[in-house]
Amino acid sequence: MKKEKILSFIVSFCMILTMLIFSGIEAIAVGSLNPSFSQSFTVTNLTEGTHVEVLKTVDLNLDSDGNFNMPVLTWNDSVKNWVSDKFPQYIDKSTKEVTDTFQKLGSNSAEANTFWQKMTAAYYQGKINFADKKDATADGNKNVTIYGNGWGGYLVLAENPNNTGIMYKATSVNVLPAKQKDGSYENPKESITLVMKQDKEPGFEKEIPDISEITTGIGKIVNYRLNAQIPVYPADSIYKIFEISDQGGKGLKLVPDSIVVSLHADGSDSMSKITDYTLTKTENAFKIVVKESFLENHQGEVVYVLYQERITEEALELDEIENTASLKYNPNPYKNDTYEIESKKKTYTYEINFDKKDENGTTYLTGAVFQLQDADGDVLQFVQDTNDLHHYIFYGSADAFDTAVTPVSDIEISKESSIQIDGLDTGTYRLIETKAPEGYVKPTGYIEITLEDTIDENSKNVPDGKLDKIEITNNGTYEIINNATTGSGSFSFIVKNRTPEDFNLPVTGGTGTLMFTLGGIVVMGGAVLLYARNRKCRSNAK
Repeated sequence: MKKEKILSFIVSFCMILTMLIFSGIEAIAVGSLNPSFSQSFTVTNLTEGTHVEVLKTVDLNLDSDGNFNMPVLTWNDSVKNWVSDKFPQYIDKSTKEVTDTFQKLGSNSAEANTFWQKMTAAYYQGKINFADKKDATADGNKNVTIYGNGWGGYLVLAENPNNTGIMYKATSVNVLPAKQKDGSYENPKESITLVMKQDKEPGFEKEIPDISEITTGIGKIVNYRLNAQIPVYPADSIYKIFEISDQGGKGLKLVPDSIVVSLHADGSDSMSKITDYTLTKTENAFKIVVKESFLENHQGEVVYVLYQERITEEALELDEIENTASLKYNPNPYKNDTYEIESKKKTYTYEINFDKKDENGTTYLTGAVFQLQDADGDVLQFVQDTNDLHHYIFYGSADAFDTAVTPVSDIEISKESSIQIDGLDTGTYRLIETKAPEGYVKPTGYIEITLEDTIDENSKNVPDGKLDKIEITNNGTYEIINNATTGSGSFSFIVKNRTPEDFNLPVTGGTGTLMFTLGGIVVMGGAVLLYARNRKCRSNAK
């Protein structure tokens, strides 16, 4: 009987050798340990304000002399019933002993991770009430130190109540004897450092795939894409919220039926399109809520949302047309708290201003009519502002205007002030004078205007609404005073006209028309004298 007890005692020590989940101890000397020993945990890699909890899960049983009591490792009373119910293979129900099955789990094995995740979920659900619990909050140094952790195993949890979007992974840590080189065992160090691992924030980005669409015009369509990564949810996650939204914004209108939700970046593969979601939308905004069943089957994958927004006349009131999208999710899927990631994109329109003046470039002229063409020579249309007849708004589509409008192609100079052509994209244009002011000569040809907002993909520069290049070229008989300067989204210049008397054909050499006139007079005079003489001779003959 005595031999059996000794054998049982030896077996218990051998089980500790295999307890990989805690620290991989090979053997423990009896009677060499301090039963009252405690260790401090310094927890790092936190954000300021993060709340850390240390929860005891396993007891290491020692008597008052530092000898082991049987069984050596037992589940703490706070968790024994939960372990017995959920993981009966990990507990001896009669003694609470941690079984060999659990001790053989690798500390980073899938089984061990699942166990700790499920225990974490049960704790947040109120199914486990830890009796031995300590906590602290991270300060400006982004770490905490928790003291008084006696022999055994612990579950360490961290979360930031300020809702920073960071999810910390549950960590297990143990206070167990330290093996020496001679094979003996001593109390471990009085303090250890734990580095809390953070789950990566799910990727989320709003894009304009065609970078040339960042520069745009009133009525034009901009294609957007949202890239939203589904989180990898820990076991027994309670809350799985995954909402993708676009708030629209002033100067934008959602194109009806343009939304495509897909697992493919360009949305072209019909097999990759997603239907497991609900969609709500307004004139310029939408919200997509992906169903939990889909999230569970596609953890870690990226959901792409492709859609179109039209630039409206309200964009003229803005220096930049900003569009904001967001992803709402649960950084701590065990609590009903959500966090939003935002991503923004900006687009820009541009304007041309010019004056019509006399040959001196000082006096305004009225009555002239112009047209603006694109680089292909197609005449563009505009909406004339009823509050300012010299303000012409690019007409890219009727859908860009809140009320019915009548587009015009003629830009008329009706008063002594500048013409403003607004809501244009970058590119090349042709300004043509189709009618000159009364009493002035209409020039021939056209004025070529080239606008650029630099795109340099190598250095990842994108348009910023400030023109980097303005070229105004005379392709005809126009006279121009170029006042254009770069660095903003608008510029101005002057187109001059001359009166007809200002134009003379040059002559060179000879006597001009004077000699021809005098010669004609002489010839005519001679003819008259000859006629009179002949008539007199005929009268004398009679």
